[in-house]
Amino acid sequence: MKVGNGYFYLSVPMEMKSLAIEHVFPTIQQMVSQHEIIKSVVLKFIGIGESKLEHELRDMIQAQTNPTIAPLAQDDGIVIRLTANGESEQQVDELLDKTKSKILNLVGHYFYGVNQATLEGEIVELLRKDSKQLATAESLTGGLFSGKLSSVPSVSDVFRGGIVSYNNEVKQNVLGVPPQVIEEYGAISKECALAMAKNAATKLNASIGIGFTGVAGPSETEGKSVGTVYIAIYDQAGHTIREKCQFQGDRDTIRRRTVQKGLELLYNHLK
Repeated sequence: MKVGNGYFYLSVPMEMKSLAIEHVFPTIQQMVSQHEIIKSVVLKFIGIGESKLEHELRDMIQAQTNPTIAPLAQDDGIVIRLTANGESEQQVDELLDKTKSKILNLVGHYFYGVNQATLEGEIVELLRKDSKQLATAESLTGGLFSGKLSSVPSVSDVFRGGIVSYNNEVKQNVLGVPPQVIEEYGAISKECALAMAKNAATKLNASIGIGFTGVAGPSETEGKSVGTVYIAIYDQAGHTIREKCQFQGDRDTIRRRTVQKGLELLYNHLK
């Protein structure tokens, strides 16, 4: 629970949110007047922290009446649940749409979908829309990013495949990372991440490649502290992105946050 400016924010686990949407809210609706409609919509955001989102929307949150505005932090980003009530579905929809528009005017840059939308699903649609294909090269994530992406139905027309190059010999002999890159900069570097992304795209005949390398723990590697991560995107159209991140947490948490950051970078690049 977080307290600020005279109001409360609750960080609700994903399981609790699902329970509320599927069981609690419908039960409450049955208990209120037969003529009153209660409806919720979930807005999803990426690339913005909970505190910053609350700051940007503080005036709206303080003045909220109908709809109510509930920011919730989750592993895959921040969501805002809007809940409105009224005498007709049309009235409720108008209230929700009006509030949603006001929110997006303030923080729409970070918005990616509503309700059941997923970041990986949005990425697949953007790839499909632009007739592009993606290839992946993963070291510390060990295929987790590819697994996340391949969970989307009908992804095969935009996802060419991935190479898990955990060992440096695999990076060089299979993925084709030049030995001098590893010798000069190390396997955990932005230069290596970019070489991995570029070679994955080239070898798998994809428009875009994304590469991941870093230290998930439990101990430092190449003098780099645990949580040091490099993510690179190579677009054959000529655009590249190289991002250094420093994540906190245990091994699984670092790997999960790396995948989420990769999704964020790729989504923003395609958008």
